Order: sequence, then structure tokens, then C-alpha cells
Amino acid sequence: MGKIGLIALVLMLFATARCYDADVEAAVERVPVVGAMLFPSPTVPPYLEAIGTPAAPQLGDADMADWFNADAEDPYDVARWSAIKTFAATMGTSDGFAAACKKASAAAGADRTANPELGALACSDNGTVTHLQRFAAQVLAMQAEVALWYRGAPGASEAAIDALQSQIRLACGYDIVGRQPAGSVFETACTVVTNGGYGDGPGAFAALGDTYRAIADELAAMDPTIEDEPAYFEATP
Repeated sequence: MGKIGLIALVLMLFATARCYDADVEAAVERVPVVGAMLFPSPTVPPYLEAIGTPAAPQLGDADMADWFNADAEDPYDVARWSAIKTFAATMGTSDGFAAACKKASAAAGADRTANPELGALACSDNGTVTHLQRFAAQVLAMQAEVALWYRGAPGASEAAIDALQSQIRLACGYDIVGRQPAGSVFETACTVVTNGGYGDGPGAFAALGDTYRAIADELAAMDPTIEDEPAYFEATP
């Protein structure tokens, strides 16, 4: 039977099956040649191909050693807080966390207690610390959002602050953060971050900075030694 005859036969069977409400589309799709002709695979619209896949946040070449300089001339420096915001966002994915903590490890050295604020972002072989570091990064990202909003940086807004606050509230309620002992710095951090108002830019910025430093000190006490690889969130091959 030629190709045309085969197609005609399939169409007749298809029409007959329709009378009995039989679902034959899936079966016909699996028939070599004919299935592809009758039910071609959907194609991606050109406008979607043009958009492509969004690129992952890039860590950049920022000097992390200057991120936590208490004597900085401009505490709300847009370039510095933009770099911190990007870094913290990168830590939100598994591959990104591994790459980010390795970069922080290289900048911080081996002793987490020497510079706890930077060390809080560096790799740990303690699984609990690794999980809590993601929370620390969220708090730091919140401080960055407040700094950028206060300075009127492009893309900064109260909506962005509210969105991040909602993510942190979720972590405080359901993640390992919420299972930390009562009275811990993490419980206090959750109260400060989720219940705080941000109309007072400098006040909110200072409160978030104090909160991040308290978390960093706790992480340094939990695991003083910085590692080259994280306990979890290893980069995929």
C-alpha cells in the first residue's frame, strides 16, 4: 500500500473512531511518518526563540573585601549595594550558591571569625550552617534593597522590598530558620525583618545591618573554619 493509501486508511479509521468518541490522537501520533504528518510537533514561536532563556545573575569582579567597611565614606553607595544585591540573588539557586560561596571563601580566607560579615557568605562543610547562610544572604539582600531604594537607584522600589520581605517571612515560617531555638539570633532576625517598616530608610538600613552582623557572628561561632566547597548545593557537572 502506498503512502497516500495508508494516509487515506488512517483518516477513515480516525473518522470512524470519532463516532464512538474514541481518543485516537495519541495513538496516531505514534505511527511512523503518518503521525508526524497528521499531528506535527508544536513549534516554538519566533518571538519566544528571540527572547531565549534568561541568563543567571553574574557574580562580577566586585572587591568583596570592601563590602563591609564600617568606615566607608558613603554607606549607601549604589555600586557597592548593587553588587551585593546581585551576589545575594545568585545564592538563591543551588549552582549559584556553590559559585558564590567559593568566591567569598577566596576573599575571606580560612578563618570565618576574622571577618564574620564576609565569612557568613563563605563555604561551610556544616549542613545546618549552609542552609542558614541562605537566610543570611536574604537579610543582606534586604539591606541592599533598602539602600538602593533610599538612593533612588534604577529598578529599586518598595515593591521589591515587600517581595523580598515575603520570601523571608516564608523562610522564617517553614524553613530551618523557623526551627532554631527560641530566643536565638534567627528568631530575632525574623521579627526585625518581617515586622519592620521601611518608611525610615536610614533606620531600616541600620536595623538590617545590625541583624545581618548578629547572624554572621552566630554562623562564625557555629563553624569558624571556612571551606572551599559547600556542604550542600554543589554545582552540577
